[in-house]
Amino acid sequence: MYVASYLSQPEKTLGDLLKSVSKTCEPLGAKTKMQKVAKKIISHKEMSAQEAVYRLLSLPLSKSSRQVMFVPSNLPENRTYLLKPLKVIQTMEDDDEDLVLKGVIDRYIRRQTSVKDMCFADFCSNYKYDYRKNLLTKPKSTLT
Repeated sequence: MYVASYLSQPEKTLGDLLKSVSKTCEPLGAKTKMQKVAKKIISHKEMSAQEAVYRLLSLPLSKSSRQVMFVPSNLPENRTYLLKPLKVIQTMEDDDEDLVLKGVIDRYIRRQTSVKDMCFADFCSNYKYDYRKNLLTKPKSTLT
């Protein structure tokens, strides 16, 4: 318990500092308040010498050899959907009701006939959606 409290000690003092900044900025707008809080975080955060060197040299603080993809598994009536961007919605017809973005399940349902026998898990691990090109692609590492 002592080690955990010792390691989180700087975060406690930063939390107290942020509370005081938040109270003094009450009459200001939300944007100004957030800017002041962000400045306090940047100027008062304690970090190790190693972290400071990594940040100064723009080195990555973590690496991963695995890519993570969220695959929704809820029943259709319990799923959460993202709305299309406002710019896209504004260009749509008034009677158009298609306001949600297509997800991995929608792309799986509408997959090509060449991969109709592929299960959902294989589809998710073997294909990636390129939003810039609006195209379903197969990652280079899995090309044969």
